[in-house]
Amino acid sequence: MEASAAGNTKRSSGIATAWRSLFEFLGGPRAAPWAFIAGATILTITFRLLPAVAGLALSFFRYSGVRAPQYVSLQNYSRMFRDDFFIRGLTVNAYYIIATVIPAIVFGYLMALILNQRWMFGKAAFRVVYFLPTVVSMTAVAFIWQWLLNPSFGLVNSLLRMLGLPRQLFLGDPKQALPTVAGIVVWKVVGYFMVIFLAGLQSIPNELYEAARIDGAGRWAELRRITIPLSAPSILFASVIAVIGGWQVFDVVYVL
Repeated sequence: MEASAAGNTKRSSGIATAWRSLFEFLGGPRAAPWAFIAGATILTITFRLLPAVAGLALSFFRYSGVRAPQYVSLQNYSRMFRDDFFIRGLTVNAYYIIATVIPAIVFGYLMALILNQRWMFGKAAFRVVYFLPTVVSMTAVAFIWQWLLNPSFGLVNSLLRMLGLPRQLFLGDPKQALPTVAGIVVWKVVGYFMVIFLAGLQSIPNELYEAARIDGAGRWAELRRITIPLSAPSILFASVIAVIGGWQVFDVVYVL
Protein backbone atom coordinates (compact mmCIF):
# COMPACT_ATOMS: atom_id res chain seq x y z
CA MET A 1 0.00 0.00 0.00
CA GLU A 2 2.88 2.34 0.76
CA ALA A 3 4.34 1.69 -2.68
CA SER A 4 0.94 2.41 -4.30
CA ALA A 5 0.56 5.64 -2.33
CA ALA A 6 4.07 6.67 -3.29
CA GLY A 7 3.26 5.94 -6.95
CA ASN A 8 0.08 8.04 -6.82
CA THR A 9 1.96 10.91 -5.19
CA LYS A 10 4.64 10.72 -7.85
CA ARG A 11 2.04 10.75 -10.66
CA SER A 12 0.23 13.74 -9.07
CA SER A 13 3.52 15.57 -8.75
CA GLY A 14 4.31 14.81 -12.39
CA ILE A 15 0.92 16.11 -13.55
CA ALA A 16 1.35 19.28 -11.48
CA THR A 17 4.81 19.79 -12.95
CA ALA A 18 3.47 19.33 -16.47
CA TRP A 19 0.68 21.87 -15.91
CA ARG A 20 3.17 24.30 -14.39
CA SER A 21 5.47 23.93 -17.36
CA LEU A 22 2.58 24.47 -19.78
CA PHE A 23 1.45 27.53 -17.83
CA GLU A 24 4.95 29.02 -17.96
CA PHE A 25 5.24 28.18 -21.65
CA LEU A 26 2.03 30.05 -22.41
CA GLY A 27 3.24 33.19 -20.68
CA GLY A 28 3.03 32.59 -16.97
CA PRO A 29 0.96 35.06 -14.93
CA ARG A 30 0.34 37.16 -18.03
CA ALA A 31 -1.68 34.31 -19.53
CA ALA A 32 -4.00 33.98 -16.52
CA PRO A 33 -6.54 36.64 -17.62
CA TRP A 34 -6.76 35.07 -21.09
CA ALA A 35 -7.30 31.65 -19.53
CA PHE A 36 -10.22 32.96 -17.47
CA ILE A 37 -12.02 34.44 -20.48
CA ALA A 38 -11.15 31.65 -22.88
CA GLY A 39 -14.26 29.57 -22.16
CA ALA A 40 -16.72 32.45 -22.55
CA THR A 41 -14.86 33.69 -25.63
CA ILE A 42 -15.02 30.30 -27.34
CA LEU A 43 -18.74 29.93 -26.59
CA THR A 44 -19.49 33.46 -27.81
CA ILE A 45 -17.57 32.94 -31.04
CA THR A 46 -19.10 29.49 -31.65
CA PHE A 47 -22.74 30.21 -30.86
CA ARG A 48 -23.05 33.95 -31.56
CA LEU A 49 -20.37 35.37 -33.84
CA LEU A 50 -20.07 32.49 -36.33
CA PRO A 51 -23.86 32.05 -36.78
CA ALA A 52 -24.23 35.82 -37.25
CA VAL A 53 -21.51 35.90 -39.90
CA ALA A 54 -22.98 32.81 -41.60
CA GLY A 55 -26.45 34.37 -41.61
CA LEU A 56 -25.11 37.61 -43.06
CA ALA A 57 -23.28 35.73 -45.79
CA LEU A 58 -26.35 33.59 -46.53
CA SER A 59 -28.49 36.70 -46.97
CA PHE A 60 -26.78 37.26 -50.34
CA PHE A 61 -27.97 33.87 -51.60
CA ARG A 62 -31.27 32.26 -52.48
CA TYR A 63 -31.37 29.10 -50.39
CA SER A 64 -34.33 26.81 -49.80
CA GLY A 65 -32.54 24.36 -47.53
CA VAL A 66 -32.79 21.65 -50.17
CA ARG A 67 -31.12 22.98 -53.28
CA ALA A 68 -27.66 24.48 -53.45
CA PRO A 69 -27.42 28.19 -52.57
CA GLN A 70 -27.65 30.57 -55.53
CA TYR A 71 -25.92 33.95 -55.31
CA VAL A 72 -28.39 36.79 -55.87
CA SER A 73 -26.37 39.78 -54.60
CA LEU A 74 -28.70 42.38 -52.97
CA GLN A 75 -31.97 41.06 -54.37
CA ASN A 76 -33.12 39.74 -51.00
CA TYR A 77 -32.64 43.14 -49.39
CA SER A 78 -34.31 44.91 -52.29
CA ARG A 79 -37.35 42.65 -52.05
CA MET A 80 -37.42 43.02 -48.27
CA PHE A 81 -37.59 46.82 -48.35
CA ARG A 82 -40.31 46.73 -51.01
CA ASP A 83 -42.45 44.43 -48.85
CA ASP A 84 -45.33 46.32 -47.22
CA PHE A 85 -45.55 43.84 -44.36
CA PHE A 86 -41.88 44.38 -43.51
CA ILE A 87 -42.24 48.17 -43.56
CA ARG A 88 -45.36 47.99 -41.40
CA GLY A 89 -43.68 45.62 -38.97
CA LEU A 90 -40.63 47.90 -38.79
CA THR A 91 -42.86 50.91 -38.11
CA VAL A 92 -44.85 49.14 -35.40
CA ASN A 93 -41.63 47.92 -33.80
CA ALA A 94 -40.27 51.48 -33.77
CA TYR A 95 -43.46 52.71 -32.08
CA TYR A 96 -43.15 49.88 -29.58
CA ILE A 97 -39.56 50.85 -28.74
CA ILE A 98 -40.54 54.48 -28.18
CA ALA A 99 -43.50 53.45 -26.03
CA THR A 100 -41.41 51.14 -23.84
CA VAL A 101 -37.90 52.60 -23.64
CA ILE A 102 -38.80 56.16 -22.62
CA PRO A 103 -41.32 55.26 -19.86
CA ALA A 104 -39.13 52.44 -18.53
CA ILE A 105 -36.08 54.72 -18.30
CA VAL A 106 -38.01 57.65 -16.80
CA PHE A 107 -39.99 55.65 -14.23
CA GLY A 108 -36.99 53.49 -13.35
CA TYR A 109 -34.87 56.57 -12.73
CA LEU A 110 -37.56 58.27 -10.65
CA MET A 111 -38.00 55.14 -8.53
CA ALA A 112 -34.24 54.92 -8.05
CA LEU A 113 -34.13 58.57 -6.95
CA ILE A 114 -36.85 57.95 -4.38
CA LEU A 115 -35.24 54.79 -3.02
CA ASN A 116 -31.89 56.56 -2.80
CA GLN A 117 -33.22 59.12 -0.32
CA ARG A 118 -32.19 58.77 3.32
CA TRP A 119 -35.71 59.40 4.60
CA MET A 120 -37.09 56.45 2.64
CA PHE A 121 -38.10 53.61 4.97
CA GLY A 122 -38.38 49.96 3.97
CA LYS A 123 -35.98 50.31 1.05
CA ALA A 124 -35.18 46.59 0.94
CA ALA A 125 -38.86 45.63 0.79
CA PHE A 126 -39.60 48.11 -1.99
CA ARG A 127 -36.60 46.90 -3.99
CA VAL A 128 -37.83 43.31 -3.76
CA VAL A 129 -41.38 44.26 -4.73
CA TYR A 130 -40.30 46.37 -7.70
CA PHE A 131 -37.68 43.89 -8.89
CA LEU A 132 -39.88 40.80 -8.49
CA PRO A 133 -41.56 41.03 -11.94
CA THR A 134 -38.12 41.02 -13.54
CA VAL A 135 -37.31 37.49 -12.37
CA VAL A 136 -40.57 36.12 -13.81
CA SER A 137 -40.39 34.94 -17.41
CA MET A 138 -42.01 37.14 -20.01
CA THR A 139 -44.22 34.27 -21.14
CA ALA A 140 -45.66 33.83 -17.64
CA VAL A 141 -46.19 37.59 -17.35
CA ALA A 142 -48.00 37.60 -20.69
CA PHE A 143 -50.36 34.80 -19.60
CA ILE A 144 -51.10 36.57 -16.29
CA TRP A 145 -51.93 39.86 -17.98
CA GLN A 146 -53.93 38.07 -20.66
CA TRP A 147 -56.20 36.79 -17.88
CA LEU A 148 -56.30 40.15 -16.07
CA LEU A 149 -57.26 42.02 -19.25
CA ASN A 150 -59.83 39.52 -20.49
CA PRO A 151 -62.87 41.52 -21.71
CA SER A 152 -65.37 39.03 -20.22
CA PHE A 153 -64.04 37.99 -16.82
CA GLY A 154 -60.78 39.90 -16.40
CA LEU A 155 -60.02 41.61 -13.11
CA VAL A 156 -59.30 44.95 -14.76
CA ASN A 157 -62.70 45.13 -16.46
CA SER A 158 -64.37 44.03 -13.24
CA LEU A 159 -62.78 47.00 -11.47
CA LEU A 160 -63.88 49.29 -14.30
CA ARG A 161 -67.48 48.08 -13.93
CA MET A 162 -67.34 48.73 -10.19
CA LEU A 163 -66.27 52.29 -10.95
CA GLY A 164 -69.04 52.73 -13.49
CA LEU A 165 -66.68 52.87 -16.45
CA PRO A 166 -67.29 51.13 -19.80
CA ARG A 167 -65.73 47.78 -20.58
CA GLN A 168 -62.46 47.91 -22.54
CA LEU A 169 -61.22 45.38 -25.07
CA PHE A 170 -57.54 46.20 -24.51
CA LEU A 171 -55.78 43.50 -26.57
CA GLY A 172 -58.85 43.03 -28.77
CA ASP A 173 -58.85 46.66 -29.91
CA PRO A 174 -56.29 47.54 -32.62
CA LYS A 175 -55.92 51.03 -31.15
CA GLN A 176 -55.35 49.76 -27.60
CA ALA A 177 -53.29 46.65 -28.33
CA LEU A 178 -49.88 48.30 -28.79
CA PRO A 179 -50.15 50.65 -25.79
CA THR A 180 -51.37 47.74 -23.67
CA VAL A 181 -48.44 45.51 -24.63
CA ALA A 182 -46.04 48.40 -24.04
CA GLY A 183 -47.52 49.00 -20.59
CA ILE A 184 -47.12 45.35 -19.67
CA VAL A 185 -43.48 45.35 -20.76
CA VAL A 186 -42.75 48.58 -18.87
CA TRP A 187 -44.32 47.10 -15.73
CA LYS A 188 -42.02 44.10 -16.01
CA VAL A 189 -38.70 45.77 -16.81
CA VAL A 190 -38.93 48.99 -14.78
CA GLY A 191 -37.59 47.24 -11.66
CA TYR A 192 -34.53 46.03 -13.56
CA PHE A 193 -33.66 49.54 -14.70
CA MET A 194 -34.36 50.85 -11.20
CA VAL A 195 -31.63 48.57 -9.82
CA ILE A 196 -29.18 49.76 -12.50
CA PHE A 197 -29.91 53.43 -11.78
CA LEU A 198 -29.78 52.86 -8.03
CA ALA A 199 -26.32 51.35 -8.31
CA GLY A 200 -25.21 54.36 -10.34
CA LEU A 201 -26.69 56.83 -7.86
CA GLN A 202 -25.04 55.14 -4.91
CA SER A 203 -21.66 55.38 -6.62
CA ILE A 204 -21.82 59.21 -6.69
CA PRO A 205 -19.53 60.57 -3.90
CA ASN A 206 -21.36 62.38 -1.08
CA GLU A 207 -18.58 64.95 -1.01
CA LEU A 208 -19.97 66.48 -4.19
CA TYR A 209 -23.36 67.07 -2.59
CA GLU A 210 -21.76 68.46 0.56
CA ALA A 211 -19.66 70.88 -1.47
CA ALA A 212 -22.74 71.94 -3.45
CA ARG A 213 -24.71 72.61 -0.25
CA ILE A 214 -21.85 74.72 1.11
CA ASP A 215 -22.03 76.79 -2.08
CA GLY A 216 -25.76 77.26 -1.52
CA ALA A 217 -27.11 74.81 -4.11
CA GLY A 218 -30.63 73.51 -3.60
CA ARG A 219 -32.13 70.12 -4.33
CA TRP A 220 -33.02 70.99 -7.90
CA ALA A 221 -29.52 72.33 -8.59
CA GLU A 222 -27.97 69.15 -7.12
CA LEU A 223 -30.17 67.00 -9.30
CA ARG A 224 -29.50 69.02 -12.44
CA ARG A 225 -25.79 69.68 -11.92
CA ILE A 226 -24.60 66.54 -10.12
CA THR A 227 -27.03 63.62 -10.05
CA ILE A 228 -28.20 63.49 -13.67
CA PRO A 229 -24.79 64.22 -15.30
CA LEU A 230 -23.03 61.60 -13.18
CA SER A 231 -25.82 59.12 -13.93
CA ALA A 232 -25.19 59.42 -17.65
CA PRO A 233 -23.23 56.13 -17.95
CA SER A 234 -25.97 54.08 -16.27
CA ILE A 235 -28.67 55.87 -18.30
CA LEU A 236 -26.79 55.16 -21.52
CA PHE A 237 -26.31 51.50 -20.58
CA ALA A 238 -29.98 51.06 -19.69
CA SER A 239 -31.09 52.82 -22.88
CA VAL A 240 -28.93 50.58 -25.07
CA ILE A 241 -30.20 47.45 -23.30
CA ALA A 242 -33.80 48.62 -23.63
CA VAL A 243 -33.50 49.40 -27.34
CA ILE A 244 -31.86 46.04 -28.07
CA GLY A 245 -34.58 44.26 -26.11
CA GLY A 246 -37.23 46.22 -28.02
CA TRP A 247 -35.94 45.06 -31.39
CA GLN A 248 -35.73 41.46 -30.15
CA VAL A 249 -39.23 41.30 -28.66
CA PHE A 250 -41.29 38.29 -29.66
CA ASP A 251 -42.61 36.21 -26.78
CA VAL A 252 -44.94 38.73 -25.13
CA VAL A 253 -46.44 39.78 -28.48
CA TYR A 254 -46.87 36.17 -29.59
CA VAL A 255 -48.57 35.08 -26.36
CA LEU A 256 -50.84 38.10 -26.08
